[in-house]
Amino acid sequence: DIDIMVDVNEGYDVRTAIRAARLLEPLDIRWLEEPVHWYDRIEGLRQVA
Repeated sequence: DIDIMVDVNEGYDVRTAIRAARLLEPLDIRWLEEPVHWYDRIEGLRQVA
C-alpha cells in the first residue's frame, strides 16, 4: 500500500479546489496541500475543508 499526497501549490480558486477534491475522493488521497490561492487562504481553506 502507498499513500497518495497531492500538492496543488495554491493553484486553484475555491470552486475548483472543491471540485478537484471531490473528483480525487475515490482515490483515497491522504493529503491535498495548498489547494487555494494565497489570497483565499483562510476563508478558502475553511470552505474546502
